[in-house]
Amino acid sequence: MGTSLRTNCLKHSMKLNNKAYDILKWLGLVCLPAIAWFIGEVGAEIGIADPQKIVHIINAVAALLGMLLGVSCYNYGKGGDPMEKVVVDEDEDGGRG
Repeated sequence: MGTSLRTNCLKHSMKLNNKAYDILKWLGLVCLPAIAWFIGEVGAEIGIADPQKIVHIINAVAALLGMLLGVSCYNYGKGGDPMEKVVVDEDEDGGRG
């Protein structure tokens, strides 16, 4: 039976406790995208001058948070240094694969 990435990440002692990790993960995956959607839908009606700029900023923060948590957890689960460079595989024509 395979283990999940989160299980691999949590079986080692982490500097970030489980509750903090879960809260940050919830913020990045659920809360911030929901807030961005809400502002995009009703922002102009409630008087926000340029709601799309706010939506882009919130989505960028959510994506950054998700990537940082995911890469850190992936590297930590492998036993590697979280600050180690992430390598992206490329196929023959230079595209990511």
